[in-house]
Amino acid sequence: MRHTRLRYLVGGVLAAGLLSLTVGAAHAQIRRLPPTDVRLASAESSVLSRAPNPASLETDSSDDARMPQWSPTRLSRLESPSTGDTESPFRSAIGGDEPTPRLASYPHVLSQPILSDVSRQLSSTPGRVVPRKEGFFQKAVFTSTWLARMGDDGLGMYELELYGLGGLPAPNENFPLLITPGFEVRYLDGPAAPDLPAHVYDAYLELRWMGKFNDNWAFDFAVSPGIHSDFSRWENDAFRITGRVLGVYMWSQRMKLALGVAYLDREDVTWIPAAGFIWTPTDFSSIELVFPRPRIAFRTDQWYTRAPYESEASFEDWIYVAGEFGGGSWLIERTSLDLDVATIRDYRILLGVERKLPRGAGLRLEVGYVFGRKLMYKSATTDFYPSDTILLRGGFAI
Repeated sequence: MRHTRLRYLVGGVLAAGLLSLTVGAAHAQIRRLPPTDVRLASAESSVLSRAPNPASLETDSSDDARMPQWSPTRLSRLESPSTGDTESPFRSAIGGDEPTPRLASYPHVLSQPILSDVSRQLSSTPGRVVPRKEGFFQKAVFTSTWLARMGDDGLGMYELELYGLGGLPAPNENFPLLITPGFEVRYLDGPAAPDLPAHVYDAYLELRWMGKFNDNWAFDFAVSPGIHSDFSRWENDAFRITGRVLGVYMWSQRMKLALGVAYLDREDVTWIPAAGFIWTPTDFSSIELVFPRPRIAFRTDQWYTRAPYESEASFEDWIYVAGEFGGGSWLIERTSLDLDVATIRDYRILLGVERKLPRGAGLRLEVGYVFGRKLMYKSATTDFYPSDTILLRGGFAI
């Protein structure tokens, strides 16, 4: 009963935090909405219904001097001089490559693109979907992942994760601070021996700071304290701190180099190098050969609602092949009632499709093959090697 109450308490606190984050941010956005935005929406609606010549869509400065211009030049203040792609203060943090990149081990870090976000600080990446919302709240992301058990000697998993993302200038818009509270539960389905709990949990708060020094150099720093256990009993091994430090250099408009380190705080791997490059040979392709999460992506479709007058795409469709270094460490209670640390490690090859929507929203589906799986205990119990399996994953961001 005590363990159940503890689970409910922690889950309730995290749910309340995410709810307050969303409500507070929405309230702040409503208060910050300029009156001209309402006037602009009305003007755009009437203008589009008449479908005039683009030149006639400019607003008369004598009547509405402060009202934004509805024309292809309206977004010029947000466009990169080199490519015309829209820029924004938090573009690197909540870009369309989602749902957002990270690089520690818990819990979603190694399952997302690593450098796509911070590289946007240096130059535009393919695509024209506006990647961020105005105000503090950026998006909420839900992901579900299933690993089949595949036989009596297999280990199945069902993972559910929810996290929110907020952004603040620190100290200004060129150096945003991203705040990501999240919670994940993993349901385990394995043989009676070695013994594992029915589920393990990850509750974390990631603080990510990034910035652009000049036209060629940017950095990405993150730290993520969290509790990783089955919530049965408390011990120091349940608390772990992960993080990363990355430097990014723009070799050319289409080539970025990265070098850094990721601290995983796992029992099997304490840290790993994070190095590689991102090459965008065309506006329809991106080659992200960055360990430990390489990815090759191709854009298959892009649609504009009001082309040629609107320079913001309504959606983009991408297909990609990616690799992952999966797993983690959790404090658990064994059947003997002794506390121990269980560590799961695996490698993954994924084929995915993604639809990017404006301002951080999107959908993605992935299918993959999981191999090189290993289950180990801190108490030096005999290691267990589950059979290879398949992976299915789906997620959405709003």
